Amino acid sequence: MVAQWLYGLNLEYGREGAEQDVGKALHYYRLGAAQNFGPAICNLADKLENGVGVEPDLAQAHHLYLQAAQMHVNAASFSLGGMYRDGRGVPQSMEKAVEWFKKAIDQGFGEQAKQALDAMPNSAIQNAQRMAIAISNPIMPNDAPPIERDAAYQAASDIHEVDDEVAMKLCLALYSYAGMQGHSEALHQVAFFHQRGQAGLQPQMSKALQLYTQSAELGNLNSQMKLVEIYENGEDGVPKDAKLAKHWLQIAAKQPSAYEAKYKLGLRDSPEPSMRELGMQMTDEHGQDITEAWEQQLRGRRSNSKATVTVKPWWKWW
Repeated sequence: MVAQWLYGLNLEYGREGAEQDVGKALHYYRLGAAQNFGPAICNLADKLENGVGVEPDLAQAHHLYLQAAQMHVNAASFSLGGMYRDGRGVPQSMEKAVEWFKKAIDQGFGEQAKQALDAMPNSAIQNAQRMAIAISNPIMPNDAPPIERDAAYQAASDIHEVDDEVAMKLCLALYSYAGMQGHSEALHQVAFFHQRGQAGLQPQMSKALQLYTQSAELGNLNSQMKLVEIYENGEDGVPKDAKLAKHWLQIAAKQPSAYEAKYKLGLRDSPEPSMRELGMQMTDEHGQDITEAWEQQLRGRRSNSKATVTVKPWWKWW
């Protein structure tokens, strides 16, 4: 499969005596991809993204980039960053773009990914500023589309980690807008701002508690578990209330991903999700499923017991 991929590269670029032929190169990339070879998958995705020798298919390109990135192909991680930054074939998300650019750097992609990452905060802040202005403008053109709550939430999330007072105030404005339209996670974030006194707010636990409750009633697991924590521990002046803590714990436990809540109620053995619950499978070099054995080995290491399984792991995502 390596030889097929290399021959594909030679055909694409007309190297090593091969006559340039992108169509034939695609054939060899597909052969390599069919054998689950990451670099071939990445090259095939690149051609599909850019419509080189084939009709553009951004959805398929994204799918293939994800496959290759999970095999630690750094060019695939970099390309995913670009797709999320530009909103090509996927909803625009500066947060995901940053995540993928960082992965590309960790995987050794180098200066190009660092330059892309360095430019991200300014792009994300400019996007958030445009959206905040549109939201606050009472006189909008009749044909102007309304700002969707999910778009406002995403714009705020993209700059949430920027250590800047202007960015924090933009976050608060956009989260508040999304929260007023019933976005439960946005309400959770606004509650946290009030609890901690961020973005120019004074700490106000009563307001935070009101917003956490509103978010929790909309089914937000983060807020439900936050209320459990507040009432169990008596945070920031709120008196302990075991009855209310259990009430929210039982509500949270109804959600499939409420692993900690189920653990606290004695409904599962661990507060952490298993690999299968996260949609992951571990196989050995022969392709045999060793997911449970691998997790058992990790648990054994954590408890200082002897490891019982020695394997070369390969990640597979369902």
